[in-house]
Parts: sequence; structure tokens; C-alpha cells
Amino acid sequence: MAIGSVYGNLRRLPSSPYSFTFRTYPLSSFAGALALSYPDQSTSWPSCPSSSPFPSNGSFCSRSPPVIQPSYIKLLHPQSKTFRLYSAGESRSWRLDRHHRKLEKIMELVRGSSGGIREKLDELNVRLPVTTLVRILFSMNAERIPALEFIDWVRTSIPEHACNPDICSLAVDNCGRLDDYSTMVAMLEEFSLKGVCLNRKAFGFLNVLASSKTSVKSSVRNMVEILKGVRGSCLVSGICALIEMFSSLGSVDIAKYIIAITEHRVSHYNILVREMCRRCDPQGVKRLLIEMRQSGCFPNESTYNYFISSLCRNNLIEEAREMLEEMQRSECPPNALTYEVLICYYLRKTREVDVAVELLDQMVTMGIEPRLSTAAAFIKAYFNSGQREEAYKFVISSWLQSPINVRYTLLASLYQKEGDIAEAHKILVEMMEKGLRPNSSVYKRVLRNLLESEETDMVLRLTQLITQFNSDASFGAPPIGVQSMLEHINLAYPGGGGGLGILTHPKSSNKGMDTAAASGSRPCSGPFH
Repeated sequence: MAIGSVYGNLRRLPSSPYSFTFRTYPLSSFAGALALSYPDQSTSWPSCPSSSPFPSNGSFCSRSPPVIQPSYIKLLHPQSKTFRLYSAGESRSWRLDRHHRKLEKIMELVRGSSGGIREKLDELNVRLPVTTLVRILFSMNAERIPALEFIDWVRTSIPEHACNPDICSLAVDNCGRLDDYSTMVAMLEEFSLKGVCLNRKAFGFLNVLASSKTSVKSSVRNMVEILKGVRGSCLVSGICALIEMFSSLGSVDIAKYIIAITEHRVSHYNILVREMCRRCDPQGVKRLLIEMRQSGCFPNESTYNYFISSLCRNNLIEEAREMLEEMQRSECPPNALTYEVLICYYLRKTREVDVAVELLDQMVTMGIEPRLSTAAAFIKAYFNSGQREEAYKFVISSWLQSPINVRYTLLASLYQKEGDIAEAHKILVEMMEKGLRPNSSVYKRVLRNLLESEETDMVLRLTQLITQFNSDASFGAPPIGVQSMLEHINLAYPGGGGGLGILTHPKSSNKGMDTAAASGSRPCSGPFH
């Protein structure tokens, strides 16, 4: 339950099942407020009418005092000894408002300052994240405010963000909007020496020129000549960024013009093919493939995969199969991703599992190893269609090279989400008996469901297996968060229970697990979340 307050008004918080909230109260009500969190410490509750939980004396009362989550208390006026009680969610909104106020202050500073901005920014004593720096530069570019001094301040004050692609690209865009091409060239030369790659944010000024009816092609040609003079990483990434920007905006002719004045490369055409596929233009892609061949560039696997995926999204499966046959006849054979696109179409859209199996057999015959996501698609398709035995057979298939523990855990996760905890428990026990480690999050979800269902024997079996599993040093560190779950089990089943009292390993550290969780590391990953 969450509690929040609005000065003089009552409101209901979305996370709260109760229709009340705190106002500002005198400090004498503080004990009553604490009694809400700890009802066992307060035996006398203020009397109040049955129609409202708020009594006339200004303190809060309840006929059945709820147990609320920890909240925060803020002193409003020390002289009047009043305080405010608000929820954790509300404190986040306060921090967000403070962040916006700080951002507005910086923008006012860069707008009104004609010089000496670095000293004024240093006085603020702020360390801005990348997202905030990007927002500031976006605003400066939109208002055509010179950003060179601000960029210099970022380099000296926050050096770890100095080579960020977004920040560097927006710096180039700022020079373009101000027609300061000499500074732009100096920046690009420095970026190339540092290996910085540009993205489409660097060329937003060209889009502004297009809206002002200026000759876009001449501006694009000038920009390409600048990139050619700079060379290095900025040349390669800049050309790709230009093609991507104009093709995503629908300016296919400009994108083709950039390819024509630079170099006819398959990678350049693939950017255009990808963006045209996103815009659902299969006929345009067909014409582009013909132009590619005429210019001496032949499609590769990525080109075909983009096109086949677009055809499947538009339910043009016959044309997609024709593209597959064309790949098989050409010097560009299909790869695992090509087959996966078609297999997923048959499994998810048309539910033709037999056709998907034929494609799987075809790719295995060609010596192509199915991807892990392909195996996951088959397991989910069999499971959702009620063919649980077929799903299990696919999990234990020996010819698949994908990690078997990921397939096992996926099946356990599907059973758990369906509510069949007993079968999920069975799958986890089977895989751990084979020496396979389950995914931590799935293991904890199943264990939590078993605890809620009071399935003591199943809980004991799982915890005994994971304990033996973790005691083997060859398996490395225990799954993330399992130690805290074992501690919870010890509290739930104190003393006895087949050795539950010794499940918590004193040598293990929760701090290390929290660090691993924060970094996003997992013992095994897979598509079962």
C-alpha cells in the first residue's frame, strides 16, 4: 500500500487499495502516523465517524489499522512543527521535478550567456548523465545556440562522456545549423582520431535545409566531400548515417544519390533495404534489388533476410518462399536466421507446425545449426497447442547444439506461467539431477509458488538439489538471488525439515549477488522471461 499527500486535498494513489491519503498534520500526530506502520505498538486509536477515516482532531484513524509499506516524512515548517508523509513513488516524482528544474536552469544559462559559461556551469556543481546532455544539446540545436563552449565543458568536467556517439553527433549537427563548417571539420578530424562513430543525429541540419527548400543534393554533396576529406571512422559511419536518415524519412532518391556519389557497396544498399522493409514497401525493395545487380552489387544474406522478413510480416509467404529458393540457387545460401524467419511465420501466424518441421529438417540436412530462438519457438508452439509430450521431446533432443539447460528452463517456465507448478517442479528436478543449472528467475518463481502452496516436500527437494549443486565448485557461483531465497526458506521452516536449517551457506555473500543482478549477468540466458 502506498500513502501520498496533496496540500489540503485528498487523492487516491494507483498502488493503494484504500481511498485515503495524508494531509499536513501537526507534529503531535506523528505517533499516530507511526502506529499505522506498526499497529502492534498502538493499542488506542482515535475515534472517528464510520463514514470517514479522518476524525475531527486531524489525526488518522482506522477501524482495522492496515500495515503499510515504509514511507518518507518531510518537515514542512519547523516553526509550526508540521510534517508531511508521502510514498516512495511520490519521492521519485520529487526527484524528477528537481531534475527538470536543474535542466531548465542550465538551459537559461546557455541561452543568456554570451561567454564564461564554463565557470557558471562549474558553480552549479552538477554531473549530468548522457541522457540529460543529449536533451540539452537537442534544445540548443533547435534554438541555434552555439554549443562549442558547452562541449568543451563536457570534455573537461565529464571526460567519460566526451566520446559518446550521440553527444559527438549532436555537436556536428550544431555546427551545421550555424553554418560553421570550419569548426565542424576540426571536430570531425578529432573524432576520427579517437575512433568516434557518427549516427543520424549528426545530420539533422540537412533535414532542416530540406524543409527550407534549399537544394538538398548540393548540401549532401558538400557534406560527403567533408567526410571524404576527414576519412577514418567518421567517413564510414557518416555515410551510413546519411543513408539511414534519408531512407527512414522516405527520401529514397536522396539515399540512392548518396550511394551513387560515394561507393556502390552492399552494406550501403542493405541500409536502404532495411528502412524500406520497415516502411512495408516490398515492391520498392524488388526494384532496388534489380538496381543493385545492375550496379554490380549482389545481395547477401542480410539483404535477403530483411526482404523475407518484410514479406512474412505482410503475409506474402509465397513470395518469401520464392526468395528462399532463389537463395538456394544462388551463391548466397540461406543461413539459420533465414530459416528462423520462415519457421516462426508458420508456427505463430498459420499454426502449420508440419511445414515448420519440414523447414527444420531441410536446414539440418544442409548442415545449418538452428538458433536457440528457433528451438524456443518450437517448444512454445508445441506447448501452446497442447502437445506437451512433443515439447518435452524437443527439449531433450540430442541433435540440437543449443544449451539444453536453457530449453529445460523454458519448458519449466511455460508450466509455471500456466499454473502447473507440479510439472514445473518435475522439470527442474530432472534437469538438476542431470547436473544442469536452471535459470535463477525461473527457479525462484517456481520455488515461490511452491512456498505459497505449502508444498513442503517439493520445496525440500528443490532446495536440497540446488544446495548440492552450489556446493560443487565446478559449477561456479550460485544463481543470482538464490541465497536470499534459501534464507527465506529457513525463516519459513525453522529447525528441522530434513536439513533446511543448514541451507544458507555462511561463506556466500548477498552483496556479490546484488552486484551481479545490477550488472545484468545471468548464469544462463534464454527466451523464457
